Amino acid sequence: MALLSRQPVKAHQGHFASGGFTLLEVLVALAVLAIVMITLVRVGGQSAQLLDQIEGDYYADIIAQDLINRAVLERTPVELGRREQTERINHTDWRITRTVEATQEAALLMVTFRVVALDPYHGQAERQIWVEREP
Repeated sequence: MALLSRQPVKAHQGHFASGGFTLLEVLVALAVLAIVMITLVRVGGQSAQLLDQIEGDYYADIIAQDLINRAVLERTPVELGRREQTERINHTDWRITRTVEATQEAALLMVTFRVVALDPYHGQAERQIWVEREP
């Protein structure tokens, strides 16, 4: 049973048997870690930009829905055509376009509200409503 002996293994003369990492292994590990960190920072930046865009679209949609609600509640007569205005809401300048078009149904008009932030892509939305044509 010479194969199952419990004698310790001896290191070859001239070699270290400390079990540590070499300088090259540490440098390779640091390089891999740096690449992973750069990738994570880049993805985080893209996520923040996407979150800003979603938030801007959300605000634009709220404004467009509010304009529709006002149009329904006020029951003001609408005229065919397009009207554009700029308003400052929540520290952002918005271009609001209202377009009124005839539909195939003679008694209905389609009113479209388009809301776009004037800042570089800070939100946009479009909402439509159909209203009865005034007699």
